[in-house]
Amino acid sequence: MALSVLIVDDEELIRYGLREWLQEEGYSVLEAQDGSTALEQANQDPDIVLLDYKLPDMDGLTVLKELASRPGNPVIIMMTGFATIELAVEAMRNGAYHFLTKPWDHDDLAARLHSASELLNLRIASEEQLASETVQYAMDSIIGVSPAMKRVKSQCKKVAVTDATVLYTGATGTGKEVFARAMHYASPRAGHEFIAVNCANIPDTLLESELFGYEQGAFTDAKKRKMGRIERADKGTLFLDEIGDMPLHLQAKILRVLENRTIERLGGEKTIDIDVRVIAATHQNLKALIAEGKFREDLYYRLNVVPIHIPTVSERGDDILLLAKHFIQLHNRLLGRNVSQISPQAALLMKAYDWPGNVREIDNVIERILILEDVETIDVKHLPEEIRSGTRTGAPKTANGGFRPIPLEALEREHIIATLKFTNQHRKNAAELLGISRKTLKRKLDLWGKMSN
Repeated sequence: MALSVLIVDDEELIRYGLREWLQEEGYSVLEAQDGSTALEQANQDPDIVLLDYKLPDMDGLTVLKELASRPGNPVIIMMTGFATIELAVEAMRNGAYHFLTKPWDHDDLAARLHSASELLNLRIASEEQLASETVQYAMDSIIGVSPAMKRVKSQCKKVAVTDATVLYTGATGTGKEVFARAMHYASPRAGHEFIAVNCANIPDTLLESELFGYEQGAFTDAKKRKMGRIERADKGTLFLDEIGDMPLHLQAKILRVLENRTIERLGGEKTIDIDVRVIAATHQNLKALIAEGKFREDLYYRLNVVPIHIPTVSERGDDILLLAKHFIQLHNRLLGRNVSQISPQAALLMKAYDWPGNVREIDNVIERILILEDVETIDVKHLPEEIRSGTRTGAPKTANGGFRPIPLEALEREHIIATLKFTNQHRKNAAELLGISRKTLKRKLDLWGKMSN
C-alpha cells in the first residue's frame, strides 16, 4: 500500500510541484494551504507531513506540536526559506524528523522521504511486536482457572494500571516472572522496556555494574561507558527476581533508587533521573532474613507496597491437567510429536502428586515423556517413578525405611480403601490403578463388608 504524504504550504505552485513529483514516486498525496486545514487533513492519518514553517494563520511549529502530540503521529519534515540553527533545533526538539531549507534538492528530499519510510516500517514492526507481546503475555493467557489463580489474576489486574511497587512471593517455579511480565504488558508502560534481573544468578562482583552501569575507566575492564539495566528500564518496568539474594550494600542503593528515583553510574558523578516501576520477587521469607540481618527492613517495606502470593501447583487443583495439556501442545510443535491426551489413570496420579518443582516440573516431565515415548496417549507407565508412587525423588526417608509392622491383609485393605477414596469411589479407575480386575475388587469389598457385619 502506498504511503501518504500531506503537503502543508501556502504557495500553490510549490504544492503542485510536490504533488506531481510525489505521485510519480508512488506516494498518495493530501494538501493543505494553511495550519487549520492541515490539522483537519491530519485526521486522515497521513504517514508523512511536509510542513512549511511560515503559514498564513499560524506558524508551522504550532502545527508541529499539535501533530506530534497525537497518537500515532506522522513523520514530520519541516520546510522553510528562512532557516536558522535555532529554528532547526526547536523543530527537532518538538518532534520534527528532519529540517529542509527551500529551495530543496529533489535527491535530498527523496533520500529524506526514503529514510522516513524506513522509520515508519520500523515503527509498524515495533507496534506489531508490542501487540503480539501484549497478547502473548496477557494476564488472561496465564493458564489457571482454580480459585487461587483467579484471585491472583484479579489482584494483578487491579495493580497493573497503577505505578505501585509489587512484591511477588511464592515457591520456585510457580511463575512469578510470568506474572511480573503480564503486569508490565497490562500497564501504561507496556510500550517501554521490561528488564529482568535475577539477583541470584549474577555474581555479587558484577551485579552492581549490571544494575547501575559504569563510565569509561571506572575499573580496569571498563573500556567504554555502559548503560545499566535500571537505566535501560527507564519509563518501563524493572523486575528484580530473587531479591532476597541481593547483597546488603546493593540493597541500600536500590532503596535510594526507590526513594529518590535517581541513579549514578559506577565511576560517574552525574545524577541521572529515572522513571521506572519496580516489581520484585522472592521464594524466601524476607522477614526471617531481616531477623538474621541479611535483608534491610526499610527496603522490605519499600518493596512490600502490594504483596501478591503466587500459589503452588498443589494448591491449584485441576490447573495441573490444564498446564500439562498446554505443555503437550507446546512440545508437540517443538518435537514433531502427536500426543493427544492423558489417560484417566495417569491424570489421577498427576493430580495426586504434589509437584515440588511446580510449573517448571510439569513442563520438564511432559518434555521428557515426549522425547522418550512415541505415543498418542500418556499412560501411567510413561510417568516418572516419583509420580507413579506419589513420592518425591530424593525425599528424606523415614526411620527404618518407612517400614510399618501391619498385617498384609490389613495393609491391602487400607491401600484399596485409600485408592477408592482417591478415585471418588470410581471402581473401574480404582481397579486399573491397583492392577486388578473389577471382579476381584468387588469380591474383596464384598468380603470385607461381610466381615464388618
